Amino acid sequence: MAPVCREVWVSEFRIRDHVREQTVALKYDFRVEAFEEAVTRAGAFKAFRIRRDGPDDRYIVWFNPEFAIEVKRTWERFSSHRLGAGTNEMELMSHSIKK
Repeated sequence: MAPVCREVWVSEFRIRDHVREQTVALKYDFRVEAFEEAVTRAGAFKAFRIRRDGPDDRYIVWFNPEFAIEVKRTWERFSSHRLGAGTNEMELMSHSIKK
């Protein structure tokens, strides 16, 4: 089993919502929680589970370093989020490697 990097960092930035004519300042806390197997419809991949916590949402991504892609993702928005409460999930459906 690979050692787990318990990296933690903070990211601050602003986004512009042109439809709502709003600029929102955001601050997110990131941390690598584990290096584990992420099971998707495309198969199982060794991946870093990275969690991002914000004031009104939570985002968890499984990042496979071999292919340098997200293989799975869960985004949970709380009722305080500007887009309202909701959940968005993504997983890799298929993949091919060109030789």
